[in-house]
Amino acid sequence: GIENFKGRYLHSRDYKDARDFTDKRVVVIGIGNSGSDLAVEISQTAKQVFLSTRRGAWVLNRVGDQGYPMDTVFTTRMKTFLKDLLSPSMVNSYVEKQLTARFDHSHYGLKPKHRVFDQHPTVNDDLPNRIISGRVLVKPNIQKFTNTSVIFDDGTKEDIDVVVFATGYSFSFPFLEGYVKVVENQIPLYKFMYVKSQRHTIQVDYIPYMDELACQIGVKPNLLNLFLTDPRLALEVFFGACTPYQYRLQGPGRWAGAREAILTQRQRIIK
Repeated sequence: GIENFKGRYLHSRDYKDARDFTDKRVVVIGIGNSGSDLAVEISQTAKQVFLSTRRGAWVLNRVGDQGYPMDTVFTTRMKTFLKDLLSPSMVNSYVEKQLTARFDHSHYGLKPKHRVFDQHPTVNDDLPNRIISGRVLVKPNIQKFTNTSVIFDDGTKEDIDVVVFATGYSFSFPFLEGYVKVVENQIPLYKFMYVKSQRHTIQVDYIPYMDELACQIGVKPNLLNLFLTDPRLALEVFFGACTPYQYRLQGPGRWAGAREAILTQRQRIIK
């Protein structure tokens, strides 16, 4: 019933500045990365922000252990090895316990029914702070719109000035002149990993995907050989962030500076 709504509504791609929402009552629909980022930013100027979600989300922070960026902490060969070694249930349980230790998602109205790795998690450091201060109120899915308000699935009704749809995108490849066609967000690309969802059809797990391509090219690092010949380098390759330098250690495109780049990458991250 959005056609009944007399206020302003827009898609997240049209968002420009939080000042456009000063003293407004705003509902953001969708709790992906775009939706949560918008809810946090708009809440700094709006009178009230409501974050509407059908199923909640697991929320990861961008800042990881010891202040390192989360991707450098999470994307390591050691963690990939453990993930392959353990059952999916064990991996999910461990990560969910870690996330709950930071803040209990059920207390914030965010806890989803799905396991943490069954859907793409949301990455946001500030959302819990905005919820606990009351600037962002988490709401269930929207049942319908009226001229000036929204009615949620739980029966609550809120007067609203602006609606922001952060509900995803359709994508295409017009520059390929029709050779690659997207049908219902599914696309037949070579060497792709699919999930049964219209939301994440072009998403891959970084290390397994890169290693598979690296094997074809001949640039995948040989960990066993590294442990035998250069243990210091091997430890950083295995336990440290899997940065692109690792694919310059051998084979086509081999770079003499790759070893030093890997061994000093932590200092550059901090710098």
